[in-house]
Amino acid sequence: MTVPPLASPRRRRAAWDIAVSAVLLVVAYIGYWIAVFFAFLQLSLLTPCPHDVCGTAQAGSVQFVAALVIFLLGVLGTAGVIALQVFRRRSWWAATATLVLTIGGWFTAFGLYSAALTT
Repeated sequence: MTVPPLASPRRRRAAWDIAVSAVLLVVAYIGYWIAVFFAFLQLSLLTPCPHDVCGTAQAGSVQFVAALVIFLLGVLGTAGVIALQVFRRRSWWAATATLVLTIGGWFTAFGLYSAALTT
């Protein structure tokens, strides 16, 4: 009589990976909300200028669209980290990518904001 093979053991979750992923996601979300605060502060302190000199409507649209897109990137990054954790894969790289995309997105948004004001 043959003995059926034992099920392959599941991968162990690395505690450091969970901790690093959680810290990076928290930093990404805190950075996101700080940037949202400064974006709305910029919009509220926007000095009135003639519409033929600067595009205040475009500048406001850039900030709102950037906030929405970057928030969606953060949610997708968080979902990716959770999925990787569920399947017991390393997830620190996905959390790092979420943080980098959040920071890069806001720098891009503030650059587009400045460009919209000068056109």
